[in-house]
This record gives sequence, structure tokens and C-alpha cells, in this order.
Amino acid sequence: MGERDAEALSAGPLVGLLSTVADTEAAWVRAGLAWQRLALAAHAGGLAVAPLTAVVENPRTRRAASALVPAGQHIQMLFRLGRSPGPLPPTSRRDPTLILMPDRA
Repeated sequence: MGERDAEALSAGPLVGLLSTVADTEAAWVRAGLAWQRLALAAHAGGLAVAPLTAVVENPRTRRAASALVPAGQHIQMLFRLGRSPGPLPPTSRRDPTLILMPDRA
């Protein structure tokens, strides 16, 4: 990470985006692979990432966000990147027995 990047992160979380030239299934897969690499590299560097999927999933907000990229680029993912405040409490989960079907042998 460069000095300028470190300074930006010290000021607070950043918003980033992944974009592709095409908006095809193959481009979606490549963007997903890039997201995996980014998330793993961030974690290895002691950073936290959180996808902001609602913006991209809604056609209206996706069109509005497209003003953030050059013409011909398609936003595939927005995300927040920053330092974690520390461990967070676990989120509650449903008991699997409430949703799994019993074996029908």
C-alpha cells in the first residue's frame, strides 16, 4: 500500500468500485474473481471490505452510479474498504432443524 493510500485509509473508510468493459455473464464472473482477490488481499493487509450490493442490484441506482465510471464501463460492484473497529459480535442464525427437511428414507 502506498503512502497516499495509507493516508486516505487513516481518514476513514473508502468506497471503491469494480467495473468491466462488457456487461456479460463472462464479465460478471471476472468481476467476481477480482472481488475475491481484492477481499483476500485486503484481509491479509489487515483491512475489512463490505460489498454495497444494493446500489448495483437496483437498475435505477446502478444507472445513477454509472456516472462514476468512464463511458463504456459497467459497474459490477461497489464496496467499502477500511480498518475494522475490532471483532464484532456474531449475528444470530436460525436453527438448521427449523428449515431442513427430514430424510425420507
